[in-house]
Amino acid sequence: MKALLKSLVADADAAIALIIAAVAAVAGLSGAVSDVVINSSILGALAALALSILRGNWRGEATEPEMRTALGSMAGRLDSLVERLDRSDEIKVLVGSEISETLARARRGSHVWVFKGGSGTFIRAVTLPECVRAAREDRRKLDFRLEILDPTDTELCERYVNYFRSMKDNDTSGWTSVDTQKELYATILASCWWQQRYALLEVQIALSSTMATFRWELSTDSLIITERHPKYPALQIKRGHYLYGHWHSELKVSFDQARRVDLSQATLLSDQPTVEEARDTLRAVAVGLPDHYTDDDVTDVIKRAVHADNPYE
Repeated sequence: MKALLKSLVADADAAIALIIAAVAAVAGLSGAVSDVVINSSILGALAALALSILRGNWRGEATEPEMRTALGSMAGRLDSLVERLDRSDEIKVLVGSEISETLARARRGSHVWVFKGGSGTFIRAVTLPECVRAAREDRRKLDFRLEILDPTDTELCERYVNYFRSMKDNDTSGWTSVDTQKELYATILASCWWQQRYALLEVQIALSSTMATFRWELSTDSLIITERHPKYPALQIKRGHYLYGHWHSELKVSFDQARRVDLSQATLLSDQPTVEEARDTLRAVAVGLPDHYTDDDVTDVIKRAVHADNPYE
């Protein structure tokens, strides 16, 4: 026991490093502390180890080759940690106005936009028009890929509305499955309309048979994951973080498994589409409107498509 205590006292700095590393490891695995605390602990442990090596060298306990090897290994670990700390801002939780501001920044200059969500109302009202406007100014190509719910699946539309009603969202009061269905038809019609008005725009749409509770919006620079209403926190993952690439792949796989809509078959739409034009276009892309839709219903779909209001203003 005396020999052990003597050894611990002689190598107190190494013992401290060992204790710090052990505590940091346990705390990190349990999730009891934040990454900032863990990173600081690691730096402390490495500093203690460096001191231990230097003391050993001063006492003549370490040869020069051993010293170089140890310090080289430590430098590599420090470089890895510094890189990790530098990348810590690549994932950010957004709240309140940060969400709309981050989405606005993402729209500026982005030449791609990948979306997966519900009806695509915000895409139709804000994202698509603003991205087209910016792309037109720069005369550059713009690619949109949208995965939305299938409007021909009435049971799915009903399930979507019932879910958010059960969450007691304020913006779902009075909302019906028919409203959801019209929003989906409007998103498809708006995509055809915008594509015919900007030659460098290419929109791809796929219809999902399952609903999701989150919305994914991927631009050239980042992925932003939001919920139905901006009152809930959102998550931003910047390009360069490995999760950005993983989610990009996931969204592609999900899109490929959904039912594709061939927008190239759309018939010509006027600046203010008529009821007949809307019916013909949606029929041509194989998502024809239900037979029971009256002209007033179609007019409502056209209004939502071409004159959509920002749902959050």
